[in-house]
Amino acid sequence: MRGKLLLVMWLCAATVMGAGPSFAQGPILLQDTHVIKDIENRPITFHTERFDTVRSGPILLVIDGSGCGGALREGFSSLLRPAYGRFANYAKLTLTKPGIDPQSASRKACTQEYRERYSLDSAVLDHLRVLQHLRSAEWWDGRLFVWGWSDGGDIGARLISYYPNVERAMLGAQGGGYTMAQHMEDFWECPKDRVAPEKRQECLEDIRGWFEEVRERPLASEGRQESHKLWRSRLFADLVPLLADDTTPLLIMHGAKDRDNTPVESARLLITRLKEQGHENLRYCEIPEMAHGMSSLGREAANELEQATLAWLFDDPSAENVFEKHCDPDPPLDQIAPPSAL
Repeated sequence: MRGKLLLVMWLCAATVMGAGPSFAQGPILLQDTHVIKDIENRPITFHTERFDTVRSGPILLVIDGSGCGGALREGFSSLLRPAYGRFANYAKLTLTKPGIDPQSASRKACTQEYRERYSLDSAVLDHLRVLQHLRSAEWWDGRLFVWGWSDGGDIGARLISYYPNVERAMLGAQGGGYTMAQHMEDFWECPKDRVAPEKRQECLEDIRGWFEEVRERPLASEGRQESHKLWRSRLFADLVPLLADDTTPLLIMHGAKDRDNTPVESARLLITRLKEQGHENLRYCEIPEMAHGMSSLGREAANELEQATLAWLFDDPSAENVFEKHCDPDPPLDQIAPPSAL
């Protein structure tokens, strides 16, 4: 009995003193929330995750899509989180949208502050402000990688065009070949396969009238579930001139079954137009069974693709094995006509 007691005492002492390799503590994932001020002294909330053993490494900026969920909500908070092992040396950076609780899981419970402040353009400025603030961080070596999905892909496209020397960027489900106004006219609101021929002209007049209202009154007032301020930043944006002038290596991902969130034809047209403009560092992955998000594929495939995008960003050849499994090897890039043209 006395021997057992001595053994327990030795084990406790070894644990406290850190003696013995069996009791060595692994790296700790540091998860921090920070608040800084924008140019009008309004708060910008951002979050970082990095291992305490990494003294200096790159930032992986993960940009959220639409809606009012916080960046620390379940699901999004674990997306592309640094894991011990491969690619463990980066810091994940995310922003929570203005006026939103970082823990909020609701993507529709938008606050008045959110409606007054948030647009895709303001999101770009907020991200640039955070990167400017972090330039002096000892744990950042200056390299930046960008991952954005849906609205986040649109924001990412603008950001890499304005921020110098982004290493690589993955833009998913953002379209970009057509403007969102064209999406509304020809895919969503007034396409021939959804609106009777005799009603289409009336539909187009109505939607174009709303476009003009948004142009003339880009206010925080709510319309179509979002503020005019946010719609104004989306509707007329053409990503091609920005991306064509940029040399950042791009991975563009899109689901072949996506229409009502972002038509796949828009992504195909983006690729076509960029290639016509001479953009060389371009990789397109069209996923036949995917709708708007990776979750539509099921957990296993979604996890594989998430890790493959991470591998691609860090130029790891293992990404190609997953892309060969899930991406269409010969996507129909010539099929870009909207339903209204058929």
